Amino acid sequence: MVRAYIKETYSGTYSRQDKLNAVYDVISKGISLRKAAVEHHVNYNTLSRYIKAKKNSQDGALEFQRFGYQKTHLVFPEDLERQLVDSLLSVSASKIFHGLVQMDEQRKTADELAVADSLSMPAS
Repeated sequence: MVRAYIKETYSGTYSRQDKLNAVYDVISKGISLRKAAVEHHVNYNTLSRYIKAKKNSQDGALEFQRFGYQKTHLVFPEDLERQLVDSLLSVSASKIFHGLVQMDEQRKTADELAVADSLSMPAS
């Protein structure tokens, strides 16, 4: 067992505002990439990806672009997914089984919701 874990990476710990401020400094003020990365406590590789995305966007808007870990192959939008979770947790069977509903019941409920909202689903 490790006595004192030392984190080796700072991936995903940068605030979005720090990254946007660093991009602004590099593009508008002409500060070097590495200097802006040090000043705003952002990795220079991360900053270079943001700058490249800013330069490649048509309208120059970086605020609505998504970076980092993203969910892929989603069937449900976030609001429908939340609705599905709430309905599964409120089922009377879930109270009997301590909040656990059988997997086949979950899949059937999710499939019914997707069909009712005419969402495209991957072949299963």
